[in-house]
Amino acid sequence: MQKIVFSITNLKKGEVAKLKGAGYIIDDNILYAAASKTGSPYIRVLKDAVKYCHNVPGTSDEFKGLYSEAFMKEYVYEDGTVENKPIVVDYFVWYKKVD
Repeated sequence: MQKIVFSITNLKKGEVAKLKGAGYIIDDNILYAAASKTGSPYIRVLKDAVKYCHNVPGTSDEFKGLYSEAFMKEYVYEDGTVENKPIVVDYFVWYKKVD
């Protein structure tokens, strides 16, 4: 387990959201504490995100990269029909290893 400080920018269409904080790398996954829309705490996992990051030139402990996450979102329409659509969200990830 490697402790990191990070910056994750959500590149969702039409909006940009940036999150900064501290977290951990475990088995190529980035883990950090997050809160749901209702305020419930949970651990967010960016699965295999480390594999998509490369070393920042001139440093030995900073990394950055583009990470994409795909999932299915369910849409329920007024007439009662349900449709599942694939959604892809891109993130720009930067992190620095700390002791």
